[in-house]
Amino acid sequence: MDAEKIGRASFLLGGGRQQVDDKIDLAVGISDLKKIGESVQRDEPLMRVHARTNEALEQVLPLLRTVAVIGDECDL
Repeated sequence: MDAEKIGRASFLLGGGRQQVDDKIDLAVGISDLKKIGESVQRDEPLMRVHARTNEALEQVLPLLRTVAVIGDECDL
């Protein structure tokens, strides 16, 4: 799992701020992440994405599709 990309996705959903006075949306983010080494079954979610809108979700999905490698080895 690439924690930096997951954090970036959460930020893009509104879970962070660029300016000190920006509001943080506490209802958005990433949860229920599978841990490294934890077994995963086919079609089992690796994480849950909490988005305020479908547009926000569509914006972060390409990034989130690159955060995990399933297998014995990875080059992260």
